[in-house]
Amino acid sequence: MGSILKNMTKRAYKRNILLSFGVSLIVLILSSAASWFSIQNLLDSEKWVNHTVKVISQLDFIISRMKDAETGERGYLLTKDTVFLQPFNGAQTAVEAAIDSAKRKTIDNAAQQNDFLLLSTLVNKNIQYMDRNILTNRGGGMVSVADMRKGKEMMDSLRAHVKLMKNRELKLMHSRTDRLNKYVVYTPILVVIASLIALIITLVFFNRVNKDAQYAAKLQEDLVRKEQETKKQIDVIEKMAKRIAGGDYETRITDADLDV
Repeated sequence: MGSILKNMTKRAYKRNILLSFGVSLIVLILSSAASWFSIQNLLDSEKWVNHTVKVISQLDFIISRMKDAETGERGYLLTKDTVFLQPFNGAQTAVEAAIDSAKRKTIDNAAQQNDFLLLSTLVNKNIQYMDRNILTNRGGGMVSVADMRKGKEMMDSLRAHVKLMKNRELKLMHSRTDRLNKYVVYTPILVVIASLIALIITLVFFNRVNKDAQYAAKLQEDLVRKEQETKKQIDVIEKMAKRIAGGDYETRITDADLDV
């Protein structure tokens, strides 16, 4: 009987431990997968935010370099001093390189790709117009107020286009920042919830195993007591059997004899 009890207890322990391990493993896998997904999206969102910042930085560089070129052109037209042409010289090459770099960064955005084509056209027109004014002045010609006003209008058009492009990128950045902030908030919450679930499962199965152990201990005590009672009753019956065998036919087994 004792061996049967041990086997039953062992099976109960094994069943609960395996069940606890299995459920905990499933929760661990699910929480790990969810955490991995959340962290990947967090990293992806951060990458796109940095990407947007770089595009805006290059747009700022483009308009800044063009303003420097315009300032250099005006300085030369006023003074005929070639030192003022330093910001103008090489401006087109530097700006076109920045446009190509930013364009590659927005390859997935059709609207921005079209905007960069227009931006490149506006830059070339501005540079060519400034260059024409410089050549006219260098050749002794006169650059009129109307010419200067037209140059200003062309630069205003370029500024407006760059501003439009920056606003589009800023809108994307705000959207990506909002997404990034959501993952920043949700990822720790997800990890905490998964940890709490794992803790609750551990406590539940610990309680079950503990109850099984208590039940097994009580069952063991009951079996021991029953074995003792049965042994005592067998002893009483054996004694009575010996008396009867000795010729004492009057002897009887009473309830008191069997009462343990």
